[in-house]
Amino acid sequence: MLRMMSFLLLVICWACTPDSLPIDTAVEPAAPEGTVVAADRGASPRDSLSAAPAAKTYYDKLGVNVTWASDHLITGDPAFASTAFAHVRYFQMMEKDYAGGFPNNTILKPCTDLANPWTCVESSMRQHLVRVVALRRMFPNGYVWIAPEVIGGKGWPCKGYSQAEMGPNPEEAGYQWAKAALATYGAVGNVILQMSNEEWCQESGRVAAYDQWRRGIIRAHRENPSCELALGASHIRTRTWQGSRMPDNVKDIAPDIWAYLNQVGGWADHHAHGIITDKGAWHFGKDYDAARVTTDYKDFFDWRDWVKANYPNIRTAVGEVAYTTSEPDVVATPAQKLADWPTYSRLIADLAQEADIVFLYQIEDHPYPEGVFSGSGVFPTLKTSIETLANTPIPKRED
Repeated sequence: MLRMMSFLLLVICWACTPDSLPIDTAVEPAAPEGTVVAADRGASPRDSLSAAPAAKTYYDKLGVNVTWASDHLITGDPAFASTAFAHVRYFQMMEKDYAGGFPNNTILKPCTDLANPWTCVESSMRQHLVRVVALRRMFPNGYVWIAPEVIGGKGWPCKGYSQAEMGPNPEEAGYQWAKAALATYGAVGNVILQMSNEEWCQESGRVAAYDQWRRGIIRAHRENPSCELALGASHIRTRTWQGSRMPDNVKDIAPDIWAYLNQVGGWADHHAHGIITDKGAWHFGKDYDAARVTTDYKDFFDWRDWVKANYPNIRTAVGEVAYTTSEPDVVATPAQKLADWPTYSRLIADLAQEADIVFLYQIEDHPYPEGVFSGSGVFPTLKTSIETLANTPIPKRED
């Protein structure tokens, strides 16, 4: 995400501490069996989404991002958003799991007490399991996609552990992290575990270190394939940051890692914001014709073609798409959000023709401005509009 300045991250990075989510959320009973949360959609999670039929309406492909700044919305109530979105993408703050440590000096313990994760040791994913269990109840018909990143003391595009923090053996560090994650989330059901989020730091040697980290995750997944795997966001075109190439290209991920995802039917992620640059500033295209030809947005379609041509068994997702014509650091008014919706919905529909899931960024605005992403929250103003789109049949493609 291109969305935050470093000081903002420091202000809100601890937004999802244990106190910010009631402890009884972790033990709240699930909705009664047979509860209907949307027309013809039962509340019981599907046994296997991998074998799910082809999407008929946009609902089947719609997801939403829930960030660490919006964790107060994770209540376990399926009525909140599951009539608009089948899927949810949640940001896991890895520094919470390590409880002051790092992969180079801490081995995480699995947390398997789904009824009350707070019984698990501190150096585990207990805080996130609380939220993932609640998200599973909130979005019973789709995937819970977990996007891990490091926020405390970090800033885009270096939202991950450094080589020093991973230690001299990144493969072993990735293995230990994934071993704990797969044991923790496997029983939740229909979880997609992403290997990283936006790990695009230009630190020398970082690309090779993260390939090793991913190989460790793959080793753990071979032992315990209880969750589906996903690659973090990548792009097909060359991008630069502060005058240097950003290592976010599909070819910055080693072919053997792509091949494993192809073998197991995993996922790949792309961020397709309709952003343009003007005299060094980032902002969204002012209308559909302008937004759909922005480089990030167009890049998705070329990226998707590359993935399918080389790894046809990998499913593709738009991990983030946002649209707002409000100025940077200014939250859009409800009237402005409604006026933007015709453009936003057309962008979403275009992406849904190609992607298996499209995650909107993000569920709700929070009090802290997010630069160009200020005002990108869709609830509550656009809930009814999104529900209308969700129930719309996806037109057949004319190839």
